[in-house]
Amino acid sequence: MLIKTEIEQLPIVNMLGISNCHRGWQLYSRRIEDFELILLLQGECHFVLENKETVLRENDYFILLPGVEHSILPIKDGASFYYLHFSLANYELCEKLTLNNDFFSESKQLYLAVSGTLEQEQWVVKALWEKALQENLRQGQNRRLLLSAILLEILCFFSKDAYSKQIGIAAKTTYSSAYSSMIRDAIFYIQSNLGKELTTNGMSSLFKVTPHYFIRAFKENLGMTPLQYINYWKIAKAKSLISMNEMSLQEICYALHFETPHYFSRLFRKIEGITPSEYKKICKI
Repeated sequence: MLIKTEIEQLPIVNMLGISNCHRGWQLYSRRIEDFELILLLQGECHFVLENKETVLRENDYFILLPGVEHSILPIKDGASFYYLHFSLANYELCEKLTLNNDFFSESKQLYLAVSGTLEQEQWVVKALWEKALQENLRQGQNRRLLLSAILLEILCFFSKDAYSKQIGIAAKTTYSSAYSSMIRDAIFYIQSNLGKELTTNGMSSLFKVTPHYFIRAFKENLGMTPLQYINYWKIAKAKSLISMNEMSLQEICYALHFETPHYFSRLFRKIEGITPSEYKKICKI
């Protein structure tokens, strides 16, 4: 089943967050008045929707429709997931895509699969979700507008994933063709080596380009420098390790190859708005 919506107005974010669920946690049966998008980060969740059980694992997602009765059975071994409550100005349910001549260029239609596995560019969606969480914590000017813009971008990625599966074609890359191969390889390398020392000079040497070229490629395609990208994902990994509560902050600092605990704390606060110690306290609540 697909959710079809015409984006004439920005979607509204009502609530968002991340749930780190311990063994035995459960959500009792309820109904909500808005949509809820759930993306599983780790572990396994058993959702029951109108007496039908659905199992979510890493990178699986589900969009709960307004008014649908649902619950989560007791968690067996711990799990974590993003959740986001939102409202759409208009929508309808359909079984397949309806394409027109300008569908891929000018159309304002979004098709969202009610459930599935996010198979493309998961790191982009997770980065956007973390950005939304940061904006929500800051409570700054135009916060709701910024959250709506980020949500629209997230929904576009989910819609893109649905297009690819429904039509049976690979979704087009969002990278500039001049850099696409290098960017993909660099992202994979960074994601696989967060515990190593990663520098712009070292990475550019690895890919046999100049530091200037490497920085330009990242800025044009990801909107940030290689160092900003590396730091962002090292902090994201640090948050995951902190939430697991198996390592001390100092151990996490050196496991991710930060220079000093002070630098780790300062960078964490710069990106997240709170210190690692404060985040650890939140994870225990």
